[in-house]
Amino acid sequence: MQLKVFVSFFSGAVSLFLGLFLFANFYKVVNDYLDFSDGIKIQIEDLKYLNRKIIAGGENAAGKYIIEVKYLYRINGKAYEGNRVSLHNQKYLFSSLDEMYHHLLLSKQENFLVYCYVKKKDPSESVLDRRPHTFTMLFQLFLCILGIGMGLYLFFCGYYEYVSNRTNYTLPDK
Repeated sequence: MQLKVFVSFFSGAVSLFLGLFLFANFYKVVNDYLDFSDGIKIQIEDLKYLNRKIIAGGENAAGKYIIEVKYLYRINGKAYEGNRVSLHNQKYLFSSLDEMYHHLLLSKQENFLVYCYVKKKDPSESVLDRRPHTFTMLFQLFLCILGIGMGLYLFFCGYYEYVSNRTNYTLPDK
């Protein structure tokens, strides 16, 4: 019986930890979205570096890749360097980031205008694409609710099992 209690406690604690971790990440993305939604739109002065780095799959396959970028912008005469493409720091490429990559590539070749969004509170933080990826955010919210709910359920099942076994013990007769 004690193994059953331990497994329930342990799996509940792990599920709860994962759910809280996912919630913290979800909170960060929502908080960033709110900060950047009323941010300042600034034209980029210089696109210093642009690279599409393949992580998995091939160039022609639907592989995973990330966009690495460095850009320069000015606020009130002070120069800042940004490197963040999206609110989501995922290791796979969304279609909107694919569009962003091609737009950045064209801007580097043909001098298109590119804008970044800067937080009012901290002008050193900027992002090129401030649109939220709704499906990713909802899926992440679902997983964190599932993890927290399952963790609490397993944790309390283990606690109930522990308490019910503890009270059923009787002292031996003398």
